Order: sequence, then C-alpha cells, then structure tokens
Amino acid sequence: MVERHGEQPKSVYCEDVDREIASMAALIKKFEEGGNASLGIVVKTDTDAKRIYDLLSGEHQVHLISQDSTRFTNGVSITSIRMAKGLEFDEVIVPDADNRNYGSDYDSNLLYIACTRAMHKLTLFYTGDPSPFLPKQETEMKIK
Repeated sequence: MVERHGEQPKSVYCEDVDREIASMAALIKKFEEGGNASLGIVVKTDTDAKRIYDLLSGEHQVHLISQDSTRFTNGVSITSIRMAKGLEFDEVIVPDADNRNYGSDYDSNLLYIACTRAMHKLTLFYTGDPSPFLPKQETEMKIK
C-alpha cells in the first residue's frame, strides 16, 4: 500500500472556461504564497498546454514544458500528459477533466497519468459533466 501525504484530491465544477482559468489563477496565487516548490498544470495535449500557458503567462510566472524544453525548474509548470510522464509535482491541477476530454477507456489511462503526477495536492477542474472516471465526492466544490 502507498501512503499518500496531503489533502484529499478535489474536483471543482466551473460554470465556464473563464471561471476555470480564474480558478486556476487563484490556485497559482495560493501556491506562490505557500511552501511547496512545484505546481504542475497537466493537460491532455501539447496544444492545450500552449493555450493554457498563453492565458496564464501574462499574469503569472509560469513555465511551459514542451519538446523544446532543456531543463525542469521549480515553480509553476504547464505541460501535456505525455511530457509529464516521469515528472512529479508537489501540487497538480488538471483542467478540462470533463466527459468530453476524458470519456473513453484510453482517456482513463491518460487521466490516471495526469493525476499520479501529484505528490501532495491534486485539483481537477471541469465544466459540463465530469469525466466518468472521477469519483463522486461529498466535498466537490462548485465555482460559478
């Protein structure tokens, strides 16, 4: 059995994509004020990683991990699942964890990889219906 330290994972419903981005920005700010060294925002594709990077980099110091990256630095990193394999972060945010992005059996494996990058804190955001692979939580948060 693996002993996990930290908060219970959270899934967070957001009314729309703008709220999802604002919620991620709020968690980045909280991370920057806290004591952890690394926060990974792990998305499904390289294209998604670049899109999220472009949305957040104007207000926050974030790093994009891509095929062109030559080193890993602490702080906030945005990356795709395939680029995150083998990496671990103190905290992980998984955006777009809805049934459109993670609905198939193949997607369940991708979501598993994304979630297991978190060592201490995991937050999943979704709009619409959550992925069927997310457990129902009594502590599920709703941000409108």
